[in-house]
Amino acid sequence: MPLTPEQREQLENEVIMGTRAQTSYDNFISQFVEDKKALLYESFKTVSIRDADDILGIKRMCQVIDNLDGEILQIIETGRLAAITLAESPGP
Repeated sequence: MPLTPEQREQLENEVIMGTRAQTSYDNFISQFVEDKKALLYESFKTVSIRDADDILGIKRMCQVIDNLDGEILQIIETGRLAAITLAESPGP
């Protein structure tokens, strides 16, 4: 079944967003995530077991970093799947 012009435009936009996200991820974000996780791990190793507030803060930061990473990877995957759909669909 051919795509409607609106569906094609939506998929094209998703491909663009996915490509931009992939470029950003490769050029900056992946290293940022890796560096922040390493820094948080070092902070965790040195924090006192009695300092629950700092431990919870480190945990929250890890969750935020993981969520950010996951969201960006999801955008990349959506763009990749949109590109496949466009390639497999008949033209207008």
